[in-house]
Order: sequence, then C-alpha cells, then structure tokens
Amino acid sequence: MANALRIAAESLSASQSHLGARYRSLPGRPGVPKAIKAVARYLARLGYRMLMKGQDWARSAADYEHLRQQRERMHLVRKANALGFKLVPAQ
Repeated sequence: MANALRIAAESLSASQSHLGARYRSLPGRPGVPKAIKAVARYLARLGYRMLMKGQDWARSAADYEHLRQQRERMHLVRKANALGFKLVPAQ
C-alpha cells in the first residue's frame, strides 16, 4: 500500500490538479523523496476520510495556488516588518 501511494504521489508532478500543485510546492524543501512521502501521506489521509467518514473531496488547483500565494505574501510581509522594512504594492 505504501509503495502504491508513493507511486501515485510521484505521478502528480505533471498533474494540473490541486494535488499536483501541492506536490510541486514541496520539492523546494530538502529532498524530493520527502515531498513524495508528504504527498503520499496526504493521499492516505484523503482516502481514509473519504472511506471512513464519507467526506467528499474537491478542491481546484487554482484555489490551492491562490491560498499558497496569500500565505507566502503574509510571510514576506511579516519578515519585512521584523527587519524594519515596509512592503508596498508595485505600480
């Protein structure tokens, strides 16, 4: 089961889905094997929730990417404030 989840996670590298966007955002972390393991774990959790709790799963890649960009922007603003800078929108 673990190998099947890892193979499924690795195949998401070219997917235009939410899961593909999630996978592509992770390899910036130390080592691609860690990203594969993280996404395989996420797939296992999704499957468990769908089977055991009957929860539906639907999220678009655009929604995920938008949320990720917002989190990244907030992180940059906090970091700039901590360093004594103020970020302003480019015109």
